[in-house]
Amino acid sequence: MEEAAYAALAAEEAGYWWYRGRRAVVSALIHRQRFGNRSLRILDAGCGTGGNLAFLGTFGEVDAFEPNAGACRMAARVTSARVFRGRLPDELDRLAESYQLITLLDVLEHVGDDVAALTALGRRLSPDGRLILTVPAYSWLWSGHDVLHHHKRRYTVASLRAAISAAGMDVIRIGYFNSLLFPLALMHRIWLRTGSYRDAIPTNPPLPKWLNECFAVLFGCERYILGWLPFPFGLSIYAVVAIQD
Repeated sequence: MEEAAYAALAAEEAGYWWYRGRRAVVSALIHRQRFGNRSLRILDAGCGTGGNLAFLGTFGEVDAFEPNAGACRMAARVTSARVFRGRLPDELDRLAESYQLITLLDVLEHVGDDVAALTALGRRLSPDGRLILTVPAYSWLWSGHDVLHHHKRRYTVASLRAAISAAGMDVIRIGYFNSLLFPLALMHRIWLRTGSYRDAIPTNPPLPKWLNECFAVLFGCERYILGWLPFPFGLSIYAVVAIQD
């Protein structure tokens, strides 16, 4: 990502509706795995500035890695987790051999070889473990946002499933999310395509506090729906993955 994007990420992750909603969805996905009440060994792959490390820490002991030096320092300041410099797929030497939970949250789209990245993480996943990942959906939603964040691609459910399968892992559950607010997000992305966003600092549009709260609650409500009612579309895709038997 652009350096300005990391600064924006650090400023927004705690309170902006999109990050709060995604944490609610990912938290629900973790709870639905058959981990019981045990404390997990967790890896957050590509942790950015560390905004997800506190909530992941409620599930166990967290390690994290991040390729950007500045973001890595920011993450280390906001958490008790062990944060390392590292890059997918082959700069993971300082990590533990095995994790019961690995999260890869809007990271895979930044990696040149997504299959190699998934394969590398699969080698660190315990036999009973789960990899939970999220990615942006639909190549036709490509905009200046993707350019500023150095995205390589956007996905469909079919293309993400194919990448996971090519990496030798099994999909336990997969689907779209960030669906209830999809029409508003679509209008925003159309605006980004006008070109006015091209030279902007990559921050999300400021919202009144009440509207930000409404969006966070509405997005967060999807955690009750996922797994019961599959969404036919969404701005993002999630997958729960296990290593093959």
